[in-house]
Amino acid sequence: MLDRTEYENYWYAFQQKLDKILDERNMTYRGLSIELGKSPGYIHDVLSRRIDPSTISLFEMAAYFGCSIWDFLNITK
Repeated sequence: MLDRTEYENYWYAFQQKLDKILDERNMTYRGLSIELGKSPGYIHDVLSRRIDPSTISLFEMAAYFGCSIWDFLNITK
């Protein structure tokens, strides 16, 4: 089980990775939210921890960026 520090570290890493991808593609949180068919504030709400992303949403983000969920989250099997 993750302790609070590990959780915070993973969450921060996820946000940094998403920010990097969006910066490379000259996209905003709002633009990604709309492209994923979500409300315009969806990504902002996820990153500000108002809501948790569903597993399906994470797979949709990975597919949108043309990579596997493993690559998107930088998880090794």
